[in-house]
This record gives sequence, C-alpha cells and structure tokens, in this order.
Amino acid sequence: MAAPELSIRQTAMQAAEWFVLIDSGEATAQDLTAFEQWRQASLAHEQAWQQAQRISGLASGLPEQTGATLRRKVRLDRRKAIKQLAWLIAVLPACWLGWHTVEQQGWLADYHTATGEQRRLILADGTVIQLNTATRVNVDYNNASRTVHLLGGEILIETAHDPDAHLHGKSRPFILQTAYGQIQPLGTRFVVRHIDGHVFVAVEAGAVQVNNGRYAEIIDAGMQTRFDAESIALPQALAARELHWSRGVISADDTPLADFIAELSRYRPGILRCDPAVADIRVTGAYQLQDTDAILLNLAKVFPVKLEYRTRYWVTVAAR
Repeated sequence: MAAPELSIRQTAMQAAEWFVLIDSGEATAQDLTAFEQWRQASLAHEQAWQQAQRISGLASGLPEQTGATLRRKVRLDRRKAIKQLAWLIAVLPACWLGWHTVEQQGWLADYHTATGEQRRLILADGTVIQLNTATRVNVDYNNASRTVHLLGGEILIETAHDPDAHLHGKSRPFILQTAYGQIQPLGTRFVVRHIDGHVFVAVEAGAVQVNNGRYAEIIDAGMQTRFDAESIALPQALAARELHWSRGVISADDTPLADFIAELSRYRPGILRCDPAVADIRVTGAYQLQDTDAILLNLAKVFPVKLEYRTRYWVTVAAR
C-alpha cells in the first residue's frame, strides 16, 4: 500500500503547483505547454487537476470577503498554498478512490485521446470504436471473449460479427466492461460515457444488455439510460444530440448556458467557466468542435456575454 499512497501525494503536489502557477497569471506559453503535457500524461493527473478545480470552485462560492481573504493568502504565501491545496486534493475520499481504481487498472491504456481529440479505431474483428475527448480504453481479445475496457471518457461502438467463430466452435461474445458493470451488444451501434460517477448508454441501432451485477436490463434502439453499481435508470427516448459528437459537433436545444459551457469544457484544455449571472441563458444550435475558440466567440456575438481571459487556457463566460 505504501507505493500507491506515495504516488497519490506526489500527483496531488504536482496538481497543486500547476494550479497555483496558472492562477497567479504568471504562467508563460512554455509553462502552459508543459502543463498540458503533464495533464495528458495520465488519467490520474487529469483527475487531480479536476479535483483542484472543484476545490477552487468551493472557495469561489464562499462569501466575497472570505473568498477574497483566501485568495490573498494564496498570493502572499505560494509555498504554503501549494501544500494546503495538495493536502486537500489527496485526502478527499472520492478523489482517492478514483486514483485507486486507476492504479488497479493501469495508468497506460491501449488507446487514448487527449482533451479535445477524437480518434477512430478498427479492431481485429472489424468492430469500429470512436473515442471522444479524454478517453481511455483497453482491448482484450482472447479465445473466450472479445472484451473492451472503458477506463474513462466516451466511446461509440459499432460491433462486427466474430470472424474467428469457426476456430473456436462458437462466436465469442463482445463485452464492454465498465467500472459499474458490463454492456453486451446484440449487433448494434451505441454510445457509452463514463463520467461523474455513472455510466451513460445510448443505443442508436440494435440493442444492448446492461448488467451491473445486481440488475440486468435490455436497452433497445432509440433508447438511453444510465447506471451505477446500485441501480439502472428507467430507459428514456434517445436524445439525438447525444450522438452528435461522433460527427464532430456539439449541439444544444434550449440548454442552459452553464450546462453548455460545462459540456464544451470537456473538449477544451485548461479551465472554462460560466459566471452564475449568465448561467440560465438558453442556447440552441449546433457547433463544430474542431474550433472551441470560434464557439466561444460566437456565443459572445449572439448572447449578452463576454469572454474574460486570465490566460489563453483560463476563460470565464461572464455578463457583458
């Protein structure tokens, strides 16, 4: 146990150092490039960075005088601030649990994408997998099964028939393994997302069986659901926008700006925030994901908002 705990402390310290440097506004272009390389080096780095942002968000939600006092202390004693932030990142149970899972599964996935990157794979049996932003998967094809492990992020799968069925006497089942259970497609095209403590499943064609170890549910074409280790939600009609990312598009349909910005932040390196003052503005439209800067500029033209840049990688959408 000693080695994983040491790794957690080191990662927390690195995340805290990066956060305090970027928050200071003193980060150079070289610093920001190095930061992105560090962030993309492992899923644990990304989790630590997200945890640092959540902790910062808690401080931002404090009364103005209290929050200002905390931020002033950070500026006055950077070394102390780094140690305190690193301690908070490391000791929070939810964050540690996430790291522990990553340690068990391995930090280096067979296939992965960076923030804002998408990638298309064709596996040995002809199955097509499209990886969305910040996604990691392992592939384990053997004599008994064809298994893909989703370690984090989002994928679209279009399954193929087992071409080696004649070698094994039967068709090997295709299994998608997640942290909360298995998904077995029944000749299908479907999306799976593992984010924020649950797994989301949307079926475009065919059907899948979801099994979390306690319950099993068939999800038919045109339906979607989410599940965790305790339950499987009642399936609902598929929202078409859930599949748009596979075509390089992010879409909104009368969506609160805060929710749209939160989704957009998945595709943009650094920090992207929405000021509560404009959080309820409703957004409708489809936007090309290849240029998140253009999306933000468009929002500033169409809605009564402005873009506040601390750095290129730290942007707040605020009231104009």
